[in-house]
Amino acid sequence: MKKTIYILILTVMLTGCAEKIYLFNAKIASTDINGTKKYGPKGSAKISKLIKDPILTEPEYEYLGRLISSDNLRTDNGFFDFIYRKGDYGSLDKVYINFLDEVSIPKLPIGQDAIIDQFKSEFSDKSTYQEKKQVLFLDKYVEIRKILEKSTYRIISNDIVQNQKIEAIFKGGIESNVKAVLKESDIELTGEINAQLESIIKTNVDIKGKYVDIELVKEFSDNLIGLLGKLNNEPPSPSNTFARNYLNMFIGKKDFVAVGYSLLQFEIKYNTSKINKTEIKAIIDGVASLSETDKVNLTAKVYSSFSFSRDFSGESKSTKNYLVRYSYNSTMQGYNE
Repeated sequence: MKKTIYILILTVMLTGCAEKIYLFNAKIASTDINGTKKYGPKGSAKISKLIKDPILTEPEYEYLGRLISSDNLRTDNGFFDFIYRKGDYGSLDKVYINFLDEVSIPKLPIGQDAIIDQFKSEFSDKSTYQEKKQVLFLDKYVEIRKILEKSTYRIISNDIVQNQKIEAIFKGGIESNVKAVLKESDIELTGEINAQLESIIKTNVDIKGKYVDIELVKEFSDNLIGLLGKLNNEPPSPSNTFARNYLNMFIGKKDFVAVGYSLLQFEIKYNTSKINKTEIKAIIDGVASLSETDKVNLTAKVYSSFSFSRDFSGESKSTKNYLVRYSYNSTMQGYNE
C-alpha cells in the first residue's frame, strides 16, 4: 500500500513540474510523451522556447535551416534550407555539394541499380558545384535526390510513453469536428444517432504516436558552422544572396538558425470500409425530420470532418507532424551571449 502511494506521489510530482503543451485544447505533459520533464532534442546544447500550441509541419525537414526568432516566430528567410531548392545559392551550395561528394554519394550502392550508377557517373563528370546541383534536379534522379537530402539529417524516433492517453486526445479532436459540423447544421440528433457516429471514430480510427527528434548530422552541421564563421569574418561578394541575407537578417539579432527540432508524429489509420459516406448516410437516415437532400449534404459534411483539418478525402492512412521545439548551435545564433 505504501509503495503504491509513493508511486502515485512521485507520478504527480513529475507531471506537475513537467513542461506542457496544448493540443486540441488538451494539456499534454512531456512525461506522457517522452518520459522526461522537458520537450526537446536530447543532448542539445541550445533549445528554443517551448511551442505551447504545436504547429503542424510537412514534410519532416521543412524548417531545418529556417531563421527563427527568439519567440519561435518563423520567417521566410532561409539559410541552409536553400540546399533543397533548385537554383544557385553560392557558398552554401558548395558546402552541400562537397558533403554529398565526400560523404553521401560514396554510400550509394554500386552495381545494384542502373539509375544510381548512371547518376554517380553523370554527377562525377561535372566539375563545378553549379553543374552538379543541376544534375540533382533532373527529373530522372528525383528519388536519388530525396535520398541525398535525407543524408544531411538524422531522425531519432521513440514511442510515446502514454500512447493510449494521446490517442484518446486525438480521437476526441475528431469527435469535436463531427460535433461542430452537427452544431453548425443546427440539427437535433437523438442520443442513439450521436452514439453511432461517435462509435465510428472509436472503433475505426487507430492512432499510434512517436516522439521524433530531427537534427543535422554532425559532419554537415560542422561544415555549415565553418561557413557561417567565414562569412562573419570575410565580406561576401555582392552576388552571394545567401551571405547578404545572413548578414542583413541575422547578425546582431537574437534570432537563430534551426539545426534540429522535435516533433510529435502521429500515424493515423482509417478503416475505410466503415468510414465512408454510405455507412454515415445509413446512420443519418434515422433523422426523420431531414429531407433526402439535407441528409446527403449532412453526410458529406460529417464525412469530411474525419480529419483534423476537416477535409477527409477517404485516405486509409495519413501522417501528421506537430512541431514542439527547435534546437540550434550557439554559433547559429545571431549574437554573442
